[in-house]
Amino acid sequence: MRRSALCRALMALTFFWHRIRIGVFGAELYFPSLFSTSGVSKPERLPFERYAVQHPESRKSVLDALTRGTVSSKENVPEERVPHKRKKVKDEDGASPAVKQDQQIFQPVWSECHSSSITEVSPGVLLAVWFAGTEENSPDVAILSARYEGGLWEPPVEVVPPLERGSKACGKAMGVRCKGFNSTWNPVLLTHPSGEILLFYKVGNSPSAWAGLIKRSQDGGVSWEEPESMPQGVAGPAKNKVLILPNGRLLAPASTEAVGPLNPTGGRERIWKCWVDESLDGGRTWARRGPIPFDGNIIQPVFYIDNDNRVRMLARSATELTADGMKGNTYRDPVNRKHIIHPGKKFMIMAVGDENGDNWAKGYPLSLPCPNSGLDAVKLRDGRLLAGYNDEWDTDEARGEQCSRYRCRLALAVSGDDGASWRKVVVLVDGKGTVEHSYPALIQTEDGYVHVTYTDDRKSIRHVILDPTKF
Repeated sequence: MRRSALCRALMALTFFWHRIRIGVFGAELYFPSLFSTSGVSKPERLPFERYAVQHPESRKSVLDALTRGTVSSKENVPEERVPHKRKKVKDEDGASPAVKQDQQIFQPVWSECHSSSITEVSPGVLLAVWFAGTEENSPDVAILSARYEGGLWEPPVEVVPPLERGSKACGKAMGVRCKGFNSTWNPVLLTHPSGEILLFYKVGNSPSAWAGLIKRSQDGGVSWEEPESMPQGVAGPAKNKVLILPNGRLLAPASTEAVGPLNPTGGRERIWKCWVDESLDGGRTWARRGPIPFDGNIIQPVFYIDNDNRVRMLARSATELTADGMKGNTYRDPVNRKHIIHPGKKFMIMAVGDENGDNWAKGYPLSLPCPNSGLDAVKLRDGRLLAGYNDEWDTDEARGEQCSRYRCRLALAVSGDDGASWRKVVVLVDGKGTVEHSYPALIQTEDGYVHVTYTDDRKSIRHVILDPTKF
């Protein structure tokens, strides 16, 4: 009897330990391996909720990022990884020597436009898309596109009609603010190696309720097939371009924006996470993996392949980090309730995955600022990483008096060591007041030039061509 009872007890204990290990009692739960020299258990294939992997650079990067300035000095960039010498950010007339062309894609027509994407459909021919309407999140928002050829942009055409059209699309006169309705959002373009062009976009009354759709073009974006719905729970790329791996796998940088309970500032807690939406058949079927682990709120990632052939992520962050690298929550000044106390700063976030984007280390901050605004990056053919971002700290109250939304200054920075150190190379635009220059989209075309599109004060989309050998 005693032996039988002892066996049953051991079986129950083994079962209980197994349930703990697979994460029944909490997401991202893990235990150090007793047999691992690193002290961290072997990471599982995604979903990531059931493991955490300790990246060897993570703690050092957190502390370094909080003590460094916005960009590191030249001496911190390994010379053998950066084949180009430092160039001037601007000429004497204020223009960067790297800028070859800078123009609006169209003259302002809509009340508001935002969130552009750009792709090269054939050598020398570009396609750009964006959404436009009364304002973001209104039912009369449509998705527009324009083609660039021979140095000129053709007039925009509508590729996705608005959900409602007319002078009172949201029950109000046209031009009157009408947020909170079903709308179209954040189009993203992909040129597949087969020549097919994919247009990803979202529909919903808020990012927390997005449903993903895809339209396809077989003629470089001149005409489009009927939209296809992505699987439930898979919305596709949130803002930035899809990464094509050498094995043909497509990784769409996805994110979710859920809303939690009330916080001390009077708003709602954010629950923001980044995911991998994956296709193994050229974009015909999709599945979601994730979320990518990070202690905070991150969205709108961009993926790229690093110098060791691993997939890496940069992401927008809404989480302030304190001087010891811990998450700090904003709160109201008890004396002046209108004043918000900032315990730290918001940084651009990086996470490192494996060669297929299956397993990921926990995200950590870089030295570049992220005032809770969209960013993008592209891996240049010379091995350097180029990032576009709003070069502002939204905890800088003096700057806040000059730029109310901290989306006035848009800059490019380059890294020769996959994001460990950065050098600002171009200020694309700098403004003041309520002006907004934001949401950059970056690609490198076949001729080697870099093309950037971005939101120009929510009235137009601007296109900049740069020569990366000049920075």
